[in-house]
Amino acid sequence: MLKAARGWALRYSQTLPDFVCTEFIRRYQNWTGTDFQLDTLTFLVSFYRQREAYEPVARNRRPSHQAVESLNGTISRGEFGSALQLVFDPESASVFELRKPERIQRRTVAVYGYAVRRENSHYELKYGLDRILTAYHGRVYIDPSTSRVLRLSMEVDPPPGFPIRETATAIDYDFRAIGGDRYLLPVRAEVRTFELPSEEALKRLSLKDAAIARRGVRYRNFLEFRNYRKFSTDSKLTFH
Repeated sequence: MLKAARGWALRYSQTLPDFVCTEFIRRYQNWTGTDFQLDTLTFLVSFYRQREAYEPVARNRRPSHQAVESLNGTISRGEFGSALQLVFDPESASVFELRKPERIQRRTVAVYGYAVRRENSHYELKYGLDRILTAYHGRVYIDPSTSRVLRLSMEVDPPPGFPIRETATAIDYDFRAIGGDRYLLPVRAEVRTFELPSEEALKRLSLKDAAIARRGVRYRNFLEFRNYRKFSTDSKLTFH
């Protein structure tokens, strides 16, 4: 079953049609002990020739084309195949361990824990201009009847001293119709991040701000993917 799941995961992007959908992201920040909502973002997601493009559409339900790089908080990508590649690519040399079965979508699924060492990793953490490859681990939830992944979780294991101390992602997949056919697609995801500024960064802050920053800041993003439909020539595409 694990071998069949790997074969499906590595071909996943190739099996998808060209499509567009709407992504909604509710973003929360916590540096005082209480979550407060940063904003709600809306993107038009285009999947064309196995490439993803994200076009900003609205912020807090008002039209906005603000560049993602200018927004505070965190943004994640990779729900349409990259995460599966990180787990199942033979170059990742993931070590799998069978866990206790669980229930998802009213069915019993097989659960495998996995871990990837840093020397085999293609998972890149970014913080400002800093970039590192990091180890990671998590679980995959596989439907025994189809050998397809219905849920994937991932947590990073960054080296000591890197400002991003924690990042955890969970993606749920379900069937959605596109052009009369049904495909297994991301429907929701949650991303949690904990950042702790470096001592060098703290030196550039006022004493008051540095005292707050030393507590670290937590982010939570809740993602939903809706309104899947076939890509058409009048869909606006922007590749970066």
